[in-house]
Amino acid sequence: MKLLRSSFWLHSIFYTFLQRFSLFFFGAVSYMVLVRALLKEENAVWSLYLVILMIFETVKQGLLRNPTIKFLSMQEYTAKKQEVQFSALLVNIGFSLLTIILLLSFGSAIGILLKSPELVPLLWWSVILIILLIPFSHCEVMLQANYKFSAIFWAYFIRQGLLFGGILVLYFFFRQHFTLLNLMMLQIIALAIGTAVMFSNAVPFLVKR
Repeated sequence: MKLLRSSFWLHSIFYTFLQRFSLFFFGAVSYMVLVRALLKEENAVWSLYLVILMIFETVKQGLLRNPTIKFLSMQEYTAKKQEVQFSALLVNIGFSLLTIILLLSFGSAIGILLKSPELVPLLWWSVILIILLIPFSHCEVMLQANYKFSAIFWAYFIRQGLLFGGILVLYFFFRQHFTLLNLMMLQIIALAIGTAVMFSNAVPFLVKR
């Protein structure tokens, strides 16, 4: 039993470290490319957008990850795992819809408040990202609850790696198309493929009805 526990924790720590390192590496190198490719004003707008998206993802994960994993691991909820998972999915969808409504209603006001009108179209396009993040985050929590850390790592690696690769392709071969909206398109494509990878690994653990 001790051997199994130590193996589980080593497995968890290993893939968590790989995930954090890959996120740091892709993020750091991408930032260095963006600093050279974008104007200072564009870089500031992109940073604002990333902060807003990060706040959304952090708050949603706080609402979902720990409570869902806790209830799925409790013995008294063994027979109610589908209800727990469905409740988590409803919270996920509800919070995402609320965020979408706020962005569509106050996106222009946010741009004016932050003195960044270029931020407004990014916020509107981020609605697609928020919709894609519903299955992405739900499947991630289900994989975490079932200790499938390697599957989570590969989904994140593919998502971040595709975005990183797209940025490099734009920078070296299509510099004239290196715009904020094209960066947004790259994010959407990378997240869509990452979601497909995450979903394909999480299918055995998802509610069936």
